[in-house]
Amino acid sequence: MSKPIPEPIDPAKVRELALAVVHADRFPFLATIDGDQPRLRPVSPV
Repeated sequence: MSKPIPEPIDPAKVRELALAVVHADRFPFLATIDGDQPRLRPVSPV
């Protein structure tokens, strides 16, 4: 099974798309790596 190839995103629309994601999610989290430890941090959309 082949992997789907994502469509490119217009750089001019990245901010608009990111804001739509934050607006649609009531409890957003940011996944990061702290050294070799994965971290999940809550983000305030305010």
